[in-house]
Amino acid sequence: MEVTGFIGNYVKVTTERKTGKDDRVYILERVYMRSGVSVVAVTLEKKFRLVQELSYWDDQTRRVKPVTGWINNHEEPLACAKRELEEELGLKAERWDLFLKHESHGSIQKKQYYFLAYELTQTQAHPEGLEQIQGFQDFTANEIKEMALAGRFGTSESGYAMLKLGLSY
Repeated sequence: MEVTGFIGNYVKVTTERKTGKDDRVYILERVYMRSGVSVVAVTLEKKFRLVQELSYWDDQTRRVKPVTGWINNHEEPLACAKRELEEELGLKAERWDLFLKHESHGSIQKKQYYFLAYELTQTQAHPEGLEQIQGFQDFTANEIKEMALAGRFGTSESGYAMLKLGLSY
């Protein structure tokens, strides 16, 4: 039986005792992450708009990344993507495509939805919490591919998603 050791806003950690074929007892540890979204806005010029922000995780490092956010309880992934795009970049989109859904299983369990947003309209950005949005930058597909190959997108799942995006255009 799984025993919960910690529950936070975005993470739940559990352990479970299992007996192996060798009759030894093993402790399985699992981390359940709240599901999230990543959004890349596509401009009329077919460039990919990424957020420039200061990271509050690692000493204010400036980074360029897709719009991202955690999905709230009972919120649909697309609704979260729309909310996050408006919060971080002040954009609304008329057309949306889910270009990748990544599910992690095993020790770390999480779902991440990757959206492309098209036919953009500028509104007012309103970053929340610790977000420190510095602006945005538009990139070609080749630039996205090169950034992904250089490891500029953090996690392997985000790097894979951005590489797939860069190769598909």
